[in-house]
Amino acid sequence: MTLRDNVLFSKPFDRERYNQVISACALRPDLEILPAGDKTEIGERVLYFYRMILQSRFMFNWTIEL
Repeated sequence: MTLRDNVLFSKPFDRERYNQVISACALRPDLEILPAGDKTEIGERVLYFYRMILQSRFMFNWTIEL
């Protein structure tokens, strides 16, 4: 499962919304250091990304203005 999959949490991908969430959560620098960006398979590294995933999943799945 990729980092993006974890953020979307089975919701359809909406590029604009997704990019707003990534920016609002200040995750762009984190994604830039990953080998495949948000398409990086996280596997056992999930604990490192846990905060990032939870925060962005919340923002993506709730209807809030960014």
